[in-house]
Amino acid sequence: VCKDAFDLVGNQLRHKARLSVDLAPVPPIAADARKLSQVVINLLVNAAQACPPQRSGQNEVVVSLGTNEAGDAVIAIRDNGAGMSRAQLLEAMRLGSSDPRAPRPQTDLGRFGLGMKTASFSQCRRMTVVARQGGDTCVAIWDLDHVEHENRWELLTPSSTDAIPFIEK
Repeated sequence: VCKDAFDLVGNQLRHKARLSVDLAPVPPIAADARKLSQVVINLLVNAAQACPPQRSGQNEVVVSLGTNEAGDAVIAIRDNGAGMSRAQLLEAMRLGSSDPRAPRPQTDLGRFGLGMKTASFSQCRRMTVVARQGGDTCVAIWDLDHVEHENRWELLTPSSTDAIPFIEK
């Protein structure tokens, strides 16, 4: 799945950033390969868009595939782009965060602020975004198991990154 995604967006990435890949073996997962590939493609495109064009020689997108402490498969896509403030991250993670009538750049693939979240939720139970900007690190997590347990949509914002896989890299 990851390799298919690299093939499809590799050209776009090459012009924006260096791609580094660390694919460790993972247990089999129950997912639709085509849909999961689309999620990875969307994440790679977002990472490429976060990289400033004036720094193309320094930009890097890192893809890691491995497991968390529970042995679940985890994919992490990291970039060294401009990052987001806490307020920007929370807005980006808000469901329906975009006004479909608002003007947007031609490169902006989102219309309603639901696409990435919906695609991710169709293939996984948890989506974590870590943003760094100006020395500050913030985390936002959509966890469908938490939503089911609490019976409400609640964005988790832990103060620590200790339990987040691949964050140390």
